[in-house]
Amino acid sequence: MEPGQNLSYDGKKCYLSCMLSLALPVLYTMLQIFTFLFIGFLLRRYGWFSQEFFTALGRFVVRIALPSFFFVRMSQADIAALQRSLRFPLLAIAVCAVGVLSGWIVFSIFRFPTQDRKAGIALSGFGNASYLPLSVIELMPLSLPLIAELFDTDLSLFYVGAFVFVFSPLLWSFGMVFISGGSGRDLLRGLISPPMIGIAAGLLAAVSGLGPILSTPGNPLAAVYPAFERIGAVTVPIILIVLGSMAGGLHLHRENIGVLLGLSTAVSLTRFVILPTLFLLLAPLFQAAAWSPTELWVVFLQFTTPPATNLSVMASHAGINQEHTAFTLLITYLIYLFVFPVYLMLFLQRLQLLPAAGL
Repeated sequence: MEPGQNLSYDGKKCYLSCMLSLALPVLYTMLQIFTFLFIGFLLRRYGWFSQEFFTALGRFVVRIALPSFFFVRMSQADIAALQRSLRFPLLAIAVCAVGVLSGWIVFSIFRFPTQDRKAGIALSGFGNASYLPLSVIELMPLSLPLIAELFDTDLSLFYVGAFVFVFSPLLWSFGMVFISGGSGRDLLRGLISPPMIGIAAGLLAAVSGLGPILSTPGNPLAAVYPAFERIGAVTVPIILIVLGSMAGGLHLHRENIGVLLGLSTAVSLTRFVILPTLFLLLAPLFQAAAWSPTELWVVFLQFTTPPATNLSVMASHAGINQEHTAFTLLITYLIYLFVFPVYLMLFLQRLQLLPAAGL
C-alpha cells in the first residue's frame, strides 16, 4: 500500500472514530428526552392521571413556568447580547414564512382536502420553537460537554427567547387561523401570550438595568427573584412529560390511518427534509455575515424542530383537525429523535466546528 493511501485510511478511521464519539452522547441526550416523553405517555395511556390533570399541567407551563423561565433568562442579558438578539425576531418571521411556503408547495403537489391541507400547512410552517430547543440546549451539555464548549448555553437560551418573542404571536394568530379555520378576531387575540409577556418583562428589566439588581443579595427584590428561577427550573421536564401525555391520549380510527399517514409524511417532508437542507445550504452565508457559533446553533435548532405542540391545543379547543394534529405530532416527534443526531453531525461538520474542539 502506498504511504499516501495508508495516511488516507488512518485519517478516515480517525474521523469515523471521532464522529462515533460524538454520536453516542447525542443519542444519550435523545434518550433522556424520550424518557420524559415516555413517562408522560404511560401516565396518560394507562389512566394514572386524567386528561384534566395534564391540561392543567400544560396550562401551568404556558402561563407560569415558561414566562418565569424566560423572564429570568432575558433579565440577565447584557447590552451586547441585547443588540445581537435583534436579528432573531426577524429570523422568526423568515422561518415561519419559509415553513408555510414550503408546506403550501408540498400540500399543493400531494392533493389533500382543503381542511386537511390547511392543517398540514400549519404543522409544516410552525415548529416547536421553545419547548424542544430549550430541552436540547439544557440537556445536551450533560452528556456531550463539547456542546457547552462550542456554544454558550445561557446565551443560547436568551436567543431562543428573542426568537419566541415574535414567533409566539405568529403561532397563536396565524397558526390558529390555519389549524382551526378561525377569524380575524383570532388573529388579534393571539398577538399577546403569557410567554411573550414574560420575555417582554425580562427585556424591560435588562434594558432598564434592573436585572443585575434583582439578582444582587441584600435587597428585598433579590429574595423574590430566586422564586422565579426555581419555577423556571422545572420547565423542561414538565414540558416533555406533557408532550408525552398528548401521544398517550391519542385514539385512532382504523379507517383514517391512510389519510393520517399521508398527512404526517407530507409534514415530515417539510420539517425534516426541506427546512434542514435549506439551512445547511444557507449556513455558510450566515457565517459570512458574521453570525457567531452560538447564534448558528439556535438557528439550526429552529430549522430542525418538529411541529409546535400548541397546534394540538388549538385544534382541541376548536373541535377540528384533532386526530390529524395529534397523529402527526406523534409521528414527527418519533422521527425527530432519530434524525436530529444525524443533522447535528452534519451541522458540526458543515460549519467546521469539530476542528475547533480538537477533533
